[in-house]
Amino acid sequence: MLSRRSCLHNREVAPGWRIGRFISVFLASVLVCAANLALLPSPTAAGILSKLLREAGEAGGKAGKHGIGSLDNAASALRKLPDGDAKTALAVHATPEGHWVLVNKKGEQFTAGTPDELNRAPKTLLGTAADGKPLALYLTEDTVFEQAARLKDLPANAKLNIVSRKKAYRLVPSPDQATGFTVQVRPNLNVALTQKAMLHEALFRLQRSLNSANIRILALEPGGPKRLSSVPGRDPKTKRRLTESVDPADLKSALGKLKGQTVVVTGEVKGSRLHFEPSAAPAGQVELKDLAEAARGADVNLVVLQSSSPTQPGAKTWLWQTVEIDGLETTLKRPTFADFLQSVTANSGDLLIEANQGVRGRLVFTATPTGSLPGEVTGQIRSWIDVVSEQVTGTVATNGIIAYTRNRDQENEHTLRLVPGIPSTLQILYAMGLFAGLMGLGVAREWWRKLWPQEKRQEYAGNFGYQAARVARGIAFVLLFLPLVGTPAVIWTYLRPLIFIILAPFRFIGRLLGLTRS
Repeated sequence: MLSRRSCLHNREVAPGWRIGRFISVFLASVLVCAANLALLPSPTAAGILSKLLREAGEAGGKAGKHGIGSLDNAASALRKLPDGDAKTALAVHATPEGHWVLVNKKGEQFTAGTPDELNRAPKTLLGTAADGKPLALYLTEDTVFEQAARLKDLPANAKLNIVSRKKAYRLVPSPDQATGFTVQVRPNLNVALTQKAMLHEALFRLQRSLNSANIRILALEPGGPKRLSSVPGRDPKTKRRLTESVDPADLKSALGKLKGQTVVVTGEVKGSRLHFEPSAAPAGQVELKDLAEAARGADVNLVVLQSSSPTQPGAKTWLWQTVEIDGLETTLKRPTFADFLQSVTANSGDLLIEANQGVRGRLVFTATPTGSLPGEVTGQIRSWIDVVSEQVTGTVATNGIIAYTRNRDQENEHTLRLVPGIPSTLQILYAMGLFAGLMGLGVAREWWRKLWPQEKRQEYAGNFGYQAARVARGIAFVLLFLPLVGTPAVIWTYLRPLIFIILAPFRFIGRLLGLTRS
């Protein structure tokens, strides 16, 4: 019969036992991570939580210097103005009770309850600088969205601005909008005033930086490739980005490898369908809602460039030129989504941008040219110009955009992720656990030695097996065990001396009693 020492020695020498121990630790870590994932809020719930926290912060800000959080934001934007511009500028808020609250750059406040008091306010706050000169009024969001009917009471020649999150934007008259204004982000980019939340989403999207390496240009080609690579291709000679063909019937699965990227497709939009004309196949069409669902399922941002021609990029014109998306090569070198819109719609005039809530937390952005020619004529001329441009110069001219994107909370969530595909909350918990484990390293190592005793050289036939076991043990300790036990380890590290001090009197009494009995 083998002794207990011999059995233990044989068990430790067996490679299968070592592997089994490593697998056990790994599975335990996976189970803990899965439990954390189950406790994490869904993306929708996370978005709601972020919104509630944000609104709570804004509500807390209402106890600021002027007693109104949004007015404090407007006053903050006012303080950033040069002294010359600030001489005729005021921050303005319309209260639900019917009063006007006006603030100058110095922070002096005037409350007007009647039209006469409102007319006297500029003179009182700005002195002689307000005589005969147009005022620049910086309105709070609440004033623009909730008290829009009262904007007509303001001086007729005043330049109106809206302050959103401490940044000011010019208000441009627009009879088509319910409020009578749109928000001017760029000289030719205006945002519709629909809802405050949608304005925030639109401004966030327009100012968000684009990673040109993550922009993919697709051509819808029935019978084409059913899969896409995770990185865009480039022409080996010119180094220019290649248009990638994909079978629209397999678009949903093809987008799976493009997680987190921006996909650009083009065609002629008629109603709810995108019509496309491949290079070597009959013309086809696809439902926009199917494209949007494919983008949502693959977690990509989808941009549909509307054109008067369904020709797909990458095709050949009758002059044997490669059909490209007009302005897209330029926009790939530019930093923001606003630059993207300006580049690909450079010949379409002013754009009106509107953000709307999509399905499952997604957003739908539309960019529509406002045009300067009357209705039907404008459409016919633009259509004719686009077709000629496509046939002669080899470009697909864009006259509108529909974008299906993640919302602001989802984008921020993805930005926080160091490892794609893993929720940022879990990554933060992991990093905090690892940091705590380093602080409680001594205790963690004591626990680890009991779970996985240190290897002994004599237990292995060769040095390779011994070193491989040490490496596996070290990796399991640092990457799996330490983040899991980090928090209790650091707590016990600092709690153990405290317990020792608390119990010291009892130990002393116990020793005295022992000496007395002896």
